Amino acid sequence: MSSYITDAADCTVKQFMDCAFKERYKVLVLEGEPAMEDLRKAHELIHAQWVDLSGLFETREFELSAYIRSLEGRINTIEKFVELQKAFLAEFGLPFLPGLSIVKRYGHSFYWDKESPDEQAFLARMEKMITKEKRYEVELKAKQKELFDMQRKKAKGEYDPLQSRKDFVVMLNRLQQAKFVIDKNVTTIEELGLMVKDLRDQQQEEKAQRTFKKKW
Repeated sequence: MSSYITDAADCTVKQFMDCAFKERYKVLVLEGEPAMEDLRKAHELIHAQWVDLSGLFETREFELSAYIRSLEGRINTIEKFVELQKAFLAEFGLPFLPGLSIVKRYGHSFYWDKESPDEQAFLARMEKMITKEKRYEVELKAKQKELFDMQRKKAKGEYDPLQSRKDFVVMLNRLQQAKFVIDKNVTTIEELGLMVKDLRDQQQEEKAQRTFKKKW
């Protein structure tokens, strides 16, 4: 008869790292000679528990979704600005002046000299802005694909928030810098996942407090 670790609460950080980055699945063995395929599946189960406990998927998904919405807002604002100004120029021979400040938040400044109006220069300035903004359309498509791929992998149980041993070690160092006590031979993956979630919750709270203070 054979037995092996199948739960994040029983798997140490060192055992998890040996499996994830060295494919040493036998560290999960408690007794006997279980099949290698069974050990791989056990690691996949522990890994899935780690992802859920740490909240890394939800955090990254939220960050990506928020960034995508930001990019979509930027692109739509620029498109509407150009559409509005061109229509106004065609109809009245001058841009919609109260709307010139709409794109200022994105680093684009427009000015209309009433004493010496230059429609062609204004249109050329808009075309230059459109060209500069093209990179955000490319960025949007890339982030949408990243989110789609991430959600697809999560559904299949293949998502790995930390793609390399280096990423994992950096995360451990950040936790220790934040005063979390980690002994790789004793600390379990369940405990580590909860530490990661706790740290991220603290960071989100601090960010919210900074934002609140800036508003007031």
